[in-house]
Amino acid sequence: IGINRSGRGAVSSLDLLNPWECESINIVDGNAYYNINGMVYPARDVLHFRWWSLDGLNGVSPIRQNAITMGKAIKAEKYSAMSIGQKPPGILSYQGTMTPEQRAENQKSWKEDLQMGRTPIMSGKWEFTPIMLAPGDAQFIEQERLTDRKIYGIFRIPPVFAQDYERATFVNAEQSDLLFAKHTVTPLIRIIEQECNMKLFSEREKSNTYVKFNLNGLLRGDTQARAQFYTAMRNIGAVNANEIREREDFNGYDGGE
Repeated sequence: IGINRSGRGAVSSLDLLNPWECESINIVDGNAYYNINGMVYPARDVLHFRWWSLDGLNGVSPIRQNAITMGKAIKAEKYSAMSIGQKPPGILSYQGTMTPEQRAENQKSWKEDLQMGRTPIMSGKWEFTPIMLAPGDAQFIEQERLTDRKIYGIFRIPPVFAQDYERATFVNAEQSDLLFAKHTVTPLIRIIEQECNMKLFSEREKSNTYVKFNLNGLLRGDTQARAQFYTAMRNIGAVNANEIREREDFNGYDGGE
């Protein structure tokens, strides 16, 4: 996101920028500069939300990175697809004799029809004997489920969030919400919060202005647990009322200390 500033340096507007429009990020005298569509922007004028990075500067696409780290799985998938698509699914038997020319012509016709996705049609007394395993025997369904779970893992998504209720119960449904909020959403919004708080506000504004995502809607089912936690912490003197209200984004009140 590009930041436009007024003559006094205050933020006046924001421009959405596509990640692929960034041609390079260069370091000059310890400062980062973004080359976007032929224009150079200092780092203070660009909100750069990196999911994660290998060098702390350039973000890494989770899909591209997992394609690299899971190279063996990708190769196995390509080999499997090639074997199923090109390997003869059975044996052709001909009742009688053929000349070498007829044999070669029949092989060529059969191969071309399979590659083009057509059903081979041949004249003569032919018999086809399949040699491939049935999809159930080859456990294709289990393999597809495994692939889906790998995708869930890339983006840290609980299976129930992708409509996969194979192992879902009423007991673990709420825990899935908590895990999603804690391990998936919170790290992402922390990146956004820190980047916005660092670049959108002046030093004077930072004393009482900040960006913070409200996860109460996502954690609404855990309100009772939070209330019990706050009650116990206040009873032992670990926190006061205003500290509790601050954590819930409420304003403090006189005497709350």
